[in-house]
Amino acid sequence: MRKHIIFFIHGMGVYVKADGSADPGWSQKSLQILKQQYAKYPGITTPFDDLFEVVPLNYDTVFNDLVQRWAEAAGEITEAGVDIGSSGQKVLDWLSSGAETDDNFAWSHVGDVLLYRFFNLVRQRVKIHVANQINNALRPNDAGPVTHWHVIAHSLGTIVTHDVLHAMSRTTPNEAGIDILQAAVPNAGSVTMLANVSKRLESDVKVYQSGLLPPQVTDCYI
Repeated sequence: MRKHIIFFIHGMGVYVKADGSADPGWSQKSLQILKQQYAKYPGITTPFDDLFEVVPLNYDTVFNDLVQRWAEAAGEITEAGVDIGSSGQKVLDWLSSGAETDDNFAWSHVGDVLLYRFFNLVRQRVKIHVANQINNALRPNDAGPVTHWHVIAHSLGTIVTHDVLHAMSRTTPNEAGIDILQAAVPNAGSVTMLANVSKRLESDVKVYQSGLLPPQVTDCYI
């Protein structure tokens, strides 16, 4: 029998290793806190690890790949000695700084938010990247199909979660006309949004008109 899957999805910040690959280390502290709360219920005797499988989802690799390419392109222009004027040089310097992850709040936090909210192509890449991770984790394996799954998202991850689950549940039907999530697994047991910014960062999909709209939310919120 499959364990309950809990997806952790990070917020804004740096969540990649030096080589640009996904760094799941951020999820360990959250997992530790979750286990501590789980242990407070005296009636539960099943060990946490026997019942739950935590799957960290990462989308910072998409942002990192993008800014790395920008930085490399800026470096190539600089090395070519092209005269671009003082204003152009400021732009190159700004693009080059995107590859610096240490003490670089403007790129590691603000940049992530702006790129996701205002650049549709970036947003689509992030959504596809996260959807693939979710889809892979929910596939049946030797232990059987997934019957219970949950999502815990933080900060920027709340709008990413909203957009991804909406897309997977509404815009990708199978041959029978059933959406990709419903065809593979039951509905999510819970979707928990911490430091929820999904309403403020909504774009092409409105939060109170989406596939994640809670049943108790009425038209007065739309």
